[in-house]
Amino acid sequence: MSRPQPRELVVINTTLVTPHMLRVTLGGENMNTMPENQESGYVKLIFPSESGRLMRTYTIRKQRADEIDIDFMLHDDSGPASSWAKNAKAGDRILIGGPGPKKMIEESAQWQLLIGDMTALPAISVNLETLPANAKGYA
Repeated sequence: MSRPQPRELVVINTTLVTPHMLRVTLGGENMNTMPENQESGYVKLIFPSESGRLMRTYTIRKQRADEIDIDFMLHDDSGPASSWAKNAKAGDRILIGGPGPKKMIEESAQWQLLIGDMTALPAISVNLETLPANAKGYA
């Protein structure tokens, strides 16, 4: 079985979520090749670099019919992905591969404990949104 080819998406918008997290909204005509309901799944973003291409894995934070949101941690010592996100503007293009499997928790558990660093916040947020109002636990 062959892997699906990466698709090119377009930057629609960027939004500062916190002083250290930037949300990049991607869309464009190739969104029609993206399966539905992929929040918490991962994609491979393929960034141009001096040595060719550089691939990094990111979680789909939100998905709408024609857009996905990807959250980037903004580091003081910006790497290639963080630098790309900081400089991204509407109309810029990027290749993405995937999506890969979603990272969902077992909702039927009596108690939840969700732990992660800042890069895990998109997946944790998606999972918290799916829990029933009477769920118990810590995040």
